Amino acid sequence: MATAFVCAISLVPSSPAVKCAPSRRDNGLLGGSLSHSASNLKPLRACRPLLAGGRVASSGRTVAAAGGSSERKADVSKVAVLRELLTSPGIKCAPACHDGLSARLTEAAGFKLTFMSGFAVSATRAGLPDTGLLSYGEMAEAGRLIASACSIPVIGDGDTGYGNAVNVRRTVRGYRQAGMAGIIIEDQAWPKACGHTAGRRVVGRDEAVMRIRAAVDERDEGEGDIVIVARSDARQAVSLDEALWRAAAFADAGADMVFIDALGSESDMRAFVRAVPDTPKLINQLEGGGRTPMLSPQQLEDMGFAVAVYPLSLVGVCTRAMQDALSALASGRLPRPSLLPPFEELKDAVGFPEYLALEERYRVVEGGDGSSSSSGSRRRADSDAAAAAAAAARVAAEAQAEEAAAAARVAAADAAAAAAAAAAGATWQQQQQQQQQQTQQQQQPFDVVEPVVIEPDEAGGTGAEAWNNLEKTRSSGSGGSGWGNWTRVLRVQVLGPNNIAKLDFRVPAGFLGGLANTVPGQCKAVAGIDLAGLVERAAARSKSEGGEDEVVVADFRDKSTGDRVRILLE
Repeated sequence: MATAFVCAISLVPSSPAVKCAPSRRDNGLLGGSLSHSASNLKPLRACRPLLAGGRVASSGRTVAAAGGSSERKADVSKVAVLRELLTSPGIKCAPACHDGLSARLTEAAGFKLTFMSGFAVSATRAGLPDTGLLSYGEMAEAGRLIASACSIPVIGDGDTGYGNAVNVRRTVRGYRQAGMAGIIIEDQAWPKACGHTAGRRVVGRDEAVMRIRAAVDERDEGEGDIVIVARSDARQAVSLDEALWRAAAFADAGADMVFIDALGSESDMRAFVRAVPDTPKLINQLEGGGRTPMLSPQQLEDMGFAVAVYPLSLVGVCTRAMQDALSALASGRLPRPSLLPPFEELKDAVGFPEYLALEERYRVVEGGDGSSSSSGSRRRADSDAAAAAAAAARVAAEAQAEEAAAAARVAAADAAAAAAAAAAGATWQQQQQQQQQQTQQQQQPFDVVEPVVIEPDEAGGTGAEAWNNLEKTRSSGSGGSGWGNWTRVLRVQVLGPNNIAKLDFRVPAGFLGGLANTVPGQCKAVAGIDLAGLVERAAARSKSEGGEDEVVVADFRDKSTGDRVRILLE
C-alpha cells in the first residue's frame, strides 16, 4: 500500500484523451484490488483538465478547455458529482488527503473523490494527535485549501460539529462555503478521541440524533447543497446494537450516508449493511492495524458498501519517506532516487505547466498603433521590440536622472561653500568683537589703594629696617591689631593685560619679609609699599566688618608693565 501511494508522483506518459478515473473493473484500488502498478497512475496534466478537457469550476460550471469549444456545458457542482457517485454502481475508494498537494496527487492518480482526514490534518498542520486540539476554523481553512487544489469532490471531517446543534449548523455552513462537497458529523463526546483508539465516549441518543438533524436542516435551509455523512462511534464505546440503532436513526433523520467506525469483524460489517438497507454506507479501512478487517474493494462492494476511505496511506507514507530522507541527509547522503523524484516532476505535480500555459494565454502585448495581437510569433516580436524600447527608455531616463543628480550635486557644493564662507566671516567678526570687548574691559579703571611708601627714617634707614622692626614686634607679641596672628594668609595676584594670571600664590600674613623679597622679582611696583601698614589696616577693617573672609589690601596697575597687582588678606 505504501509503495503504491509514493509512486503517485511518478508521472508516466499517457494519451491526452485518457480520462481521470478508470473503470471500476480495471483491477486496481479504483475498482478491484489493493494492488497498484505504475500503469494505473495517470499524468497530472490529464487529470487536471484546466487546459485539456474541461474541469469543474468552483462556481459549479464546467469550463471549456483552452483551444476547444467555447460552448458551456450544463451546471455540474462537486456536490452533484458526489451524489451521482453515491448512487451509481460500484464502490468508490477515497484516500484521505491532508493538504493541497495530496489532494492534487489523489486526483492525478485517477480517484473520483477524496476525504479530508482529521488525523492527517492534525498531524501535518500542527504536529498534534487527533484529539480535538484543532479548532473549527483551522479545520475549515485546511478544507478550503484542499478543495481549491482539486476538482474532485472532497468529504470533510467535521468531528462533533464543535459544540451544540447550533454549532453543528455553523460548521456545516462553513465547510460548504470552503468548497467541500460533504461533511462527516459524529456522535462522540467532547473532547473527541481518534477512531480505533481506547477511551472513546459518545453522547446520548437524543443529542446524537439532534446533531444530525441540525446538519440536515442546514443542508436543506442553507444557501447550498452538501452531502451529510452521519458517523457513530458507539460500536466501541457501547455495543454493536447501540451503533446499529444510531445508524438507522441517523438515516431516518435525513443523513445522505451513514458510517459506523471501528467495526470489529466481517460479521459486524454485514450487520451494519442489513440495518440500514436503503442509505449509502461508508466503511473505514484503517491501514496498518485498525480494528476493522482489511478487505479488497471488490469484497467491500459485494457486502454493500458505497465508499471505502483509506485515512493513513498518504500521511503514513509521507512520514516514513521523510524519516528515510532525513536519515540519509544526516549521514551525508541524498535520499534514494525512488523516494526523490526529479525536479521537473515536482514542478508538474504542483502545477507549473498549467500556470505557465495560462500565463501565456492571457499575456497581452500592445502594438505600436495601440492594437494588440494574440499570435505567438507576433507577441514574441512585439515583446522583443517592447523590451528593447523599454530598455532604451530606461537608459535615457537613467542618463537624464544622472545629469540632474550631477547638477544638483554641483549646486549643493556651491551652496555649501557659500555657507561655509559666510560662517567663516561671521566667526571672524565675532572674534573681533570679543577682542574689542576684552580690550575695553581691560581699559576700565580699577579701585586702587594708594601705596604707602616707606621713607628713609631719620637714621637714614630704609624699608628693610622697618621689616626687621616689624619682625621684632611680631616675635615679642607686642604688635597691634593682631599683626602677630599667623592664621591669616596673604594672596598675591599679578595679572597680565588680558587678566591672565602671571603670578598667584599665598603666604602667611606674618611672612612679610619673604613677601618683600619675592614680589619685586615679578612686579617692581610692590617694592617700597608699606605692606605692614596696609595689612594692619586691612586686618582692622576686616575685624570691624565682622571678620570678612577676604579683604583687599592693595589693588593697582604697574605703569611700567601694565600688569595689575592685587593683594588680598584671607
